[in-house]
Amino acid sequence: MKNKKRFILLAIIFCFIILLVNPIRDILKLILELTAGLAIILAPFPFILGLLRLLFIKEDQKFTLQLIIYSTIIFIIGVSTCGTFNLI
Repeated sequence: MKNKKRFILLAIIFCFIILLVNPIRDILKLILELTAGLAIILAPFPFILGLLRLLFIKEDQKFTLQLIIYSTIIFIIGVSTCGTFNLI
């Protein structure tokens, strides 16, 4: 229990340091925005592959639907993350 309290206190202090020190916050924001941008660029490829599999390959439909759904979710998360960070 004592280690858990220390960990929570350390996490809170770390969050305050990140939020208060502007260069660290800008670097983290840039890294997250680049990751989200990469997700936006790469997400349409599995989506198109999933659509082509859905149309032309009739076996393993579960994997095909997962491919389409997950790539759509990744695209939505990437767009919303980039939009949020551009507003901040």
